[in-house]
Amino acid sequence: MNSQKSAELTLKQINNIRKFIQTNLKNFYFYPNTNLKYRIEQDGRIVCFSPLTGRMSVLNPTMASIYLSLKETPGLEFYKIIENIAKKFEIGPKNIERDIQNAIIWLFTNGYINIKYNNTHMSFVQLIQRYLKEDEE
Repeated sequence: MNSQKSAELTLKQINNIRKFIQTNLKNFYFYPNTNLKYRIEQDGRIVCFSPLTGRMSVLNPTMASIYLSLKETPGLEFYKIIENIAKKFEIGPKNIERDIQNAIIWLFTNGYINIKYNNTHMSFVQLIQRYLKEDEE
């Protein structure tokens, strides 16, 4: 019975974290994970090692552009990232908003970028720890 309750609590925490990210995405400032080891390919992709997952990944040109724009200008807001990507790929901002949202969430949850929210810098791991701590209190 206890393990079932723990599983429900974990699912609740996951849903709370997901809701927090989706609700506040447009209020975050985004920063690159400066510990990322990567190589830029000629076709615009980035081959990198994720310090969070311990795996090699290939960022598509859109995700690579997001990461590199944050390296160049840390602290960009969601709509500024959309503006930069739309300009680079010559696409209307409204046409890519959902794709950029999904890309940013993936980059954040896999440890490639961090957020600043309410003057607090957080990695995805720190966000999870915050929710675990709140549930203990």
